[in-house]
Amino acid sequence: MNRGGLRHLGEALARGAVAFVVLAAIGQALAFGARIVAGTGPSVATTAKIGAIYVGAFNHVAIEIQVADDASMAGGSGSTSVSIGVALLAVTAFGLWLVFRSGRSVAQRAGGTVPRRMLLGAAVAPAYAGLVFALALLVEVRTSLRIGGFSSPDLRVSLSAWQALVLPFCLAAAAGASGGVASALASAEATVRQRAARAAIAGGWRMFVLGVALSIGGLFVAGVAQADDAVAFLTPSTASYWRAVFDRPDVGVAAFAHHVAVLPNEAMWTLVPAMGGCDVIRGDIDADLLCYGRFAGLQAPSSDNGLLLPVGDDGLPSEQLPDLYLAFLLVPALATLLGGRHAAAVSERAGRKGLPIGAASGLVFAALVAAGSLLSTIVITYGAAAGGNAGWVLFGPDALAGTALAVGWGCVGGAVGAATTSRVRTPTEAGLDGGRNASGRDVSW
Repeated sequence: MNRGGLRHLGEALARGAVAFVVLAAIGQALAFGARIVAGTGPSVATTAKIGAIYVGAFNHVAIEIQVADDASMAGGSGSTSVSIGVALLAVTAFGLWLVFRSGRSVAQRAGGTVPRRMLLGAAVAPAYAGLVFALALLVEVRTSLRIGGFSSPDLRVSLSAWQALVLPFCLAAAAGASGGVASALASAEATVRQRAARAAIAGGWRMFVLGVALSIGGLFVAGVAQADDAVAFLTPSTASYWRAVFDRPDVGVAAFAHHVAVLPNEAMWTLVPAMGGCDVIRGDIDADLLCYGRFAGLQAPSSDNGLLLPVGDDGLPSEQLPDLYLAFLLVPALATLLGGRHAAAVSERAGRKGLPIGAASGLVFAALVAAGSLLSTIVITYGAAAGGNAGWVLFGPDALAGTALAVGWGCVGGAVGAATTSRVRTPTEAGLDGGRNASGRDVSW
């Protein structure tokens, strides 16, 4: 590798390290912020360790909780372990955006072919993932819990080491490589096919972002319309939410900050059912939680008459969703139509000429829905020593069905949106010239 290549590789590694530092700072802010607001809490060192564990949660690395109990009264010892894999998607998305921008910047400076740009963009990943892995090896929160006078269980909280290496690397490599591709497709040397791909990707991104935003907006409206129902607590949009969350201000501030961090998770749990899919439980329990045809409640007594709700074959309370929720069909419809129109505008193809680009945007949309569904899924595994029960459960959108539905919605909606675009802006009107505006800033992604 020549000196130029080594310089660009060094820049990619440095940018990966910077992205890690930014996420680590956010983790520390969450941990110490909760401690400061509460006015009490664990020691400074333990709080810092908790902040480090947040970095794992930003990358969907499983948090492992183990209780080891030397029980003298039982004449032996035992342990119980629980592993919880969850991502705080608002911070995850921000981190991926940082890595994407870093990969794109390095690739723009280096230039060259698409594969070369992809490799340089993905070179952000080793430093980022390596630091997360090192953090997972070094950080462990340990404390003793007294239960009565019989035992003092040793509670240990840590990150899954192998996940801390694999998951951040895969996420950062994908985001960085995407940045490298983006730099190639937006360059002045881009071919006609590459510019068409750029338009399709831009349209698919527009579909996905609109789908997420409209899902949150739908929950907001539903919470206002049904202020006394559980949906009112899914977004900070009602007086009931603020009264419940900030009944204790010290706890409420921390709860609100974490709620904001998982709003994209809620959006994915809404978007897939809005397209006709389901939120599901899989593993030791197999059930559909939320679909247009079914809603599984967490409490059996009805709020109206105290009777039991109808119970499905899986034993969970089940009832039909109110017809009002059919309005959520507008979420994928509007998102895909507008995304198709955006793809047609970027490709500068109006009417039937834009139809293939709009349809191709649907495939990008489906890929993003698949990724979002997997990242928003909660995975729990548990086990016990001495041959105790062990198993796993996952909660989240049905990724397979959601992806298939996203292909249908995206391709059809994108094609219709592009085909109904009667006029597209010229490069001058749109502020686009090879993916850049007059100031030279990239505006395509």
